[in-house]
Amino acid sequence: MGGPNPLPKSKKKKRKMKVFNLNQFGGNQEIESPLSNWRHNEPKKYYDELVKVYGKPEIIVNQENGLCIWYGKDTDYFHHLELKDEYVEHCVPAHHYDFFYTYVKIYIPPEKFSQVMKISGSIGYDGLKKLLYARCGSIEANLATLATVMKTINDQPTVYSTEINNKSNNKSTNRDFIIKQIKDNQEKYKDKLLLPYFDFAFPEGCR
Repeated sequence: MGGPNPLPKSKKKKRKMKVFNLNQFGGNQEIESPLSNWRHNEPKKYYDELVKVYGKPEIIVNQENGLCIWYGKDTDYFHHLELKDEYVEHCVPAHHYDFFYTYVKIYIPPEKFSQVMKISGSIGYDGLKKLLYARCGSIEANLATLATVMKTINDQPTVYSTEINNKSNNKSTNRDFIIKQIKDNQEKYKDKLLLPYFDFAFPEGCR
């Protein structure tokens, strides 16, 4: 499995990793094996792929149902990434399992919200934080999903199953497209991103 091209070493900032085992008596304690207490093998294996691209995460919770978190920098397109000790079955557009989340900060216009949510059950949106996530089993699949969302918002033709089937070949193209769309979206909707309410649910705003 591959991912977006990593930043040049000279531009990468050294990440400070925190490893926690919340079941230990006496408070949080550092441990040697990052994911030794995780239940599911697939996210444990994918951890190494993510470290190759993004370096070590800032946070690791090493217990069953734990997670890892990478926070985006100014040069990253994502807000944060989460790898979870879970194995969410998903049978469309092909049978697979989800455990990796990519969060990006964009505004979804209310008239597009239902259409975006219909793309996949592996999409979610925090209407107050304005954070969209794609949850799949790889970086490539998350990029294909996010690209589908961006095209949907912009009324560009797209078919999710086709995007997913071409996820590996279009990895770099999808990444570059998403970076541009995030920048354009944040500029176009800079005032909307500051709204202290979710306008799809509360179109009249604050009272």
